[in-house]
Amino acid sequence: MSLGPSPIARRRRLDAELSTLRERSELSVGELGVLLGWPEGKVRRLETARMRPNVGEVMDVLDALGVTGLRREHVLDIAREATHAPGWRNSYDDAAVDGQHALADLENCALEKWEFQLTLFPGMLQSPEYALARFGSRPSVGKTPVDLVAAVRERINRQQALTRETPFHYEAILDESLLVRSCGPPGVRAAQLDYMIGLAGSPP
Repeated sequence: MSLGPSPIARRRRLDAELSTLRERSELSVGELGVLLGWPEGKVRRLETARMRPNVGEVMDVLDALGVTGLRREHVLDIAREATHAPGWRNSYDDAAVDGQHALADLENCALEKWEFQLTLFPGMLQSPEYALARFGSRPSVGKTPVDLVAAVRERINRQQALTRETPFHYEAILDESLLVRSCGPPGVRAAQLDYMIGLAGSPP
């Protein structure tokens, strides 16, 4: 399934474009806010991807900075994608679990990912049994319980990045102790190792 561009990644790219254009105009965040008639905080939120961009407001920023031509159209294209891209969260419409949606949005448009784990199998490699054991243990460590079915489905759906049409390079370095450490009810560790063997044998 193709999930399309990540809105989070597009917003961060828009953030970088707008910040660069403002700095080239030698304006501070506050000075740009005065030109626009906006509070400084609104400009800052737009430039730090902390608010959903409005294409009309982005046009106002570009007008204030005197941006025209192809550069203007380029920035507006990014703004439109950042506003309308469905991303992973909207495609599955599940309840967010810890930052899974934001992470999945970034993975959806990333070209590569590297990670190192000492204590847990990474989410990109977790079997359904292992993910269920991990989410099910949340109350025992003082964390809020979650919908286990939705949480496991979200975790497994993230792994579609490994087999998508757009190339995605993924490497994980795991501590050797993970291969022998208990990780839930009997059978969970064996299921996890079998799952990883299956992933390793999948076509690149």
